[in-house]
Amino acid sequence: MKISLFRGGFATLYSSETIETWDEFVDLVAKPVIGIKNGDYFVRGYCAGPRCDASITHPEMIIIDGDQLENDGSSCCPPQPVHAAMVNAGITHVIYTSYSNDVINSRHKWRLCIPCNDLTDAGDLRQGVNEIIGYLHRSGLRVRNVVENMTLSQPWFTPRVPAVSVDDFYARWHDGKTYQLGTFPQNGVEITEKTPASSALGQFSWDYVFDQFQSGTIHQGIKAASGWLVRTTDWADSQIIEHVTSLVDRLCPDPVKVKRAKDGEIKKLVEFCRKKSGTIFIENDTTWKSCVITAEQLRDKDFPPIRWAVDGLIPEGLTVIAGDPKSGKSLLAVDICSAIATGAECLGNMSCVEGGSIYISMEDPERRVKERIQQQCNLWPEKFVLVTGGINPALESFSKTVDEMLMLYPATRAIIVDTMNFIIPEKPQSISDYNHYYSVLTPLQKWAITNHIALIMITHKSKATPGSGDNPFSGILGSVAIQGCADCMIMLSKNHDKEKNDKTNEALPDGFLTITGRDMGSHRYNLEFDSEAMKWVAVNKNEKVSKNTNWLQITQSIKTKMLGPKEISKETKINNSTVKSCLGRMLKQEIVISKDGKYGLPGVIYEEVAGRW
Repeated sequence: MKISLFRGGFATLYSSETIETWDEFVDLVAKPVIGIKNGDYFVRGYCAGPRCDASITHPEMIIIDGDQLENDGSSCCPPQPVHAAMVNAGITHVIYTSYSNDVINSRHKWRLCIPCNDLTDAGDLRQGVNEIIGYLHRSGLRVRNVVENMTLSQPWFTPRVPAVSVDDFYARWHDGKTYQLGTFPQNGVEITEKTPASSALGQFSWDYVFDQFQSGTIHQGIKAASGWLVRTTDWADSQIIEHVTSLVDRLCPDPVKVKRAKDGEIKKLVEFCRKKSGTIFIENDTTWKSCVITAEQLRDKDFPPIRWAVDGLIPEGLTVIAGDPKSGKSLLAVDICSAIATGAECLGNMSCVEGGSIYISMEDPERRVKERIQQQCNLWPEKFVLVTGGINPALESFSKTVDEMLMLYPATRAIIVDTMNFIIPEKPQSISDYNHYYSVLTPLQKWAITNHIALIMITHKSKATPGSGDNPFSGILGSVAIQGCADCMIMLSKNHDKEKNDKTNEALPDGFLTITGRDMGSHRYNLEFDSEAMKWVAVNKNEKVSKNTNWLQITQSIKTKMLGPKEISKETKINNSTVKSCLGRMLKQEIVISKDGKYGLPGVIYEEVAGRW
């Protein structure tokens, strides 16, 4: 067996590795990854060149796409009886559910993979597919035969599932007889979709497309590429248009034809191919029923630990970094990206797990970012990706943009947007600022949580940070909806008192980093500015000062004796359930300790009275 495996989504046209054995292939598809649908994919054989039918030198498997029933396009039969039917026939196979599987709503989506040594070309594949589907029909499983089943180089995702449906993932395999053509009779099962537009060669080839573009005959090349991408990817039309546009722009020597293509020809041909193929792109088909869980089920559900971009500082989800103009926010962004891409430390001593980082710098050109990297660390990792243009929220949702980035750079741990206003589309007059920001940022926050990515937005304050007794996050440009949507808020501020009164006093910090988060509480770090390296450095990493009034009252109440939640509630006049919630978070951060249902402060020696604390 030799199966080509492609890393990073459909934008990857060349295989980076191969699967050599059946056991290795079963291991690949029998366990899902939580994340977006677009990820690593495989084809049914060895691909010697860019992914297309002409590059498949030897198909290895019959693959049945279980998306629909024969007379019903909305769903398919469950995978369990299909597995049982193949086991009953003694045929080696593996079956697993796909990303769109939705058990609650009885929408079954699966793939059946059957190794077969008799396949040499598209004709053999057609025979094998018709034999297997004919057998399933005779077993009472009216699986619809779709064009994907017959396409030599059809891409198939390795299993990926949304976090909400990971428990519904199904995979079973059977090691029996390798399927031989002719084992089951054919019964004239035909595919039911029209084949989308392709090249004049009869089968799709990227060489054909490239030749068309380079010769200036771009209409047929656009049609062939668009038809192929509509049929063999689940990209939205906007993604296909962008991909084909980049090819035309790079390959076609005629600027007049390139402009004509960009001005609408590509869009029209993508729409034409979409209509001919019969496929419909559904951006979001989740219903509330797929998000239902009982308290009992929630109790028994295990969640992976929070994934941090910067340990203890920036978690997965949406983080907003705000600050006065010229306070060094962009310097901090470059520091964070460099540290993540190299597995080093940012802010002088805050560790990062190595991974990919993307810095969308819409205010600073490449030259300025290069100077900052050179001065801060002089490290140039390939996993640090810089984007300096091409973001237009008026044309496309930023959610789709970051989706595409993750497809191209799947190892990404953090994406920084400098600044937020570049991805906020113009507000319609009919809605409020609050609703506008909320409608833009909420999908991004959900996307970041689903994909375990730290999505970091940089924004400005309208004025210098007010006195220490005021809210440090007041004055952020935009709406208070920003604070409501964010999982973590970070305020970077200079020490204005030092700047005004005593610049030479080394004992005073140069600035402050104030942090508040859903799962983090509130903390504050003193900062020094390293003018040599042009970066902020946290000088008291372990000093965490809570600004939470409830926490302060609780710590005051247990200074001299350990108390239970009800006693603390009575002492502080804080609601009992609020006390319990605060104590849970304070325990995680080791602000309090617990013994025999009582809570106290670490390091304090309490006297035991009458056998009780």
